[in-house]
Amino acid sequence: MGQQGYAFISGIGGLNDQVNLYYRDSAHANAIISYESDTAPTNITALLDLLNRRGSQGWAYKGDLAMGVNDARSVFVKDSTRASTYAYNAPVGTTLDWAGLLAQLNERGSAGERFIGPVTYGASANAPVYNLYMRAAAWPVTYSYSSAGQPANGTSADAFQTMLAAHGQNRRVLVGAYVPGGNPMTPALLFETSSAQTSTLDYQVIPTPASESTASQVQRHNAKAQEGYVHLGDYAINAAAIGPAAFMSIYVKGLQFPLRQPLAGIVYP
Repeated sequence: MGQQGYAFISGIGGLNDQVNLYYRDSAHANAIISYESDTAPTNITALLDLLNRRGSQGWAYKGDLAMGVNDARSVFVKDSTRASTYAYNAPVGTTLDWAGLLAQLNERGSAGERFIGPVTYGASANAPVYNLYMRAAAWPVTYSYSSAGQPANGTSADAFQTMLAAHGQNRRVLVGAYVPGGNPMTPALLFETSSAQTSTLDYQVIPTPASESTASQVQRHNAKAQEGYVHLGDYAINAAAIGPAAFMSIYVKGLQFPLRQPLAGIVYP
């Protein structure tokens, strides 16, 4: 798939099956995508050593995947048609509330470092949380971050879309729902703005049944892609509900920067 310009997004589940979802757009029509993996590190020092070694070779970190029982792999992606190197760091974020988290995100973002996500090791509730950042040599841009309250249970797709539309007018891309490590641990939506994103964004939110097949999901994603929308991810408004209002598929149009899928990392490096 990578030789044809398709980039791996993630695995998706349906009513009775699970498939891997790949994506290709006109901006990457000539891309040649490759993947490699290493045994996933078990501590933050080893992770940063691996990521920075791989990054210096032009491999971007996508995330860790479970390949089988006791076989966790760190997956890296490269586009052989473009040259870039990547550098990573991971300051501690364990005690940060939303104010502290946003302060850290915006300080790092102003220095050209993009937030990748939280990393932790160990099953203890007291295990430290690290915030992972990436700087790409080929992306000389800066980032800013903001938060907003999550939609309440029972929120309609139209109401959620209206909420996201206001952020789109300010060029904000939804990163996803996030809970900081500090007290209080209040969940909220996290948004990212890139200096490379000069146009506004258009969001669409479509209610989907929890029992939808993977074939139906892919068909819907491709129909929206024909309209210029990329699938950003799925969101559970009320996961306990039964019926089409429980889950929403979020699409965005107008992205001028490499897609980062909320739960599965970067797509194109």
